[in-house]
Amino acid sequence: MSRSLANTNYLNGYCHLFALVAAKTFNTRVHVCFENAHTERGAPPPPYLVHAYIEVDGVYFDAQGFCDDPYPVHEQFGAFSPEYTSYTIDEFEDVIRQFEWGELLPLEEEFIKKHHIAPFM
Repeated sequence: MSRSLANTNYLNGYCHLFALVAAKTFNTRVHVCFENAHTERGAPPPPYLVHAYIEVDGVYFDAQGFCDDPYPVHEQFGAFSPEYTSYTIDEFEDVIRQFEWGELLPLEEEFIKKHHIAPFM
């Protein structure tokens, strides 16, 4: 898989897996932006994941690399009713299981570390 294709995958569709591996690597929390729109009948749907990323020493990190200001990241993955929260690694693994967002493929964690995190360390 080319680096640019993988970056696109880890920004759009699998950012939660990238954020999980990055959080484990840097031993930090995962920050998440959800779209928290409600249905017309008043029952909230399951939250829609807009983007997941981490923060290291006040700098935000996703598959694009480091960013001092989180708002360009938030604007790029905009939401009509954004809700922001953060999770410990264990809590985020539970959220991934709860909403059935999939799991890391065999060797994927090492691939992310080697090709997408190590160049920024």
